[in-house]
Amino acid sequence: MKYILEGDEKELGRVLREQRIRIGRGLIKITPISGTLVHEDYALKAIEAQVKELTETLAQKDGQIESLTSERDSLRARMTEMEASGSMPETDEKEVDMKDSKTLNITDSNNLPEDDSMSIDMDNVNPSVNTSGKKTTKKK
Repeated sequence: MKYILEGDEKELGRVLREQRIRIGRGLIKITPISGTLVHEDYALKAIEAQVKELTETLAQKDGQIESLTSERDSLRARMTEMEASGSMPETDEKEVDMKDSKTLNITDSNNLPEDDSMSIDMDNVNPSVNTSGKKTTKKK
């Protein structure tokens, strides 16, 4: 029999130390395996899960294909029925006026008095002058 031991490294080490008599007598042989090896049961389960998922997806797609095919066939039948009854026009004679009939009048409703305007000479501004009226203190 072959076994793969899974679990916490410390706990597995403790179990192996308790079984050292059996290992010493040759009753048990432990062969470490590479981490890249996958056990056959795990691989089979993974493949079966993928096959099941793909089968379900395929069934959904088949259902969509069937519904779209039946819709296409019904539309074709309606088209042939309309053509046979003559209710389908030969050409489209609708004329659409492409010109835009809406006009937009933009007027400026903000009339500001001219005496409200100010000009500031930025060359003569003194940054140490406080014009807000609040007291300022410099921290040292």
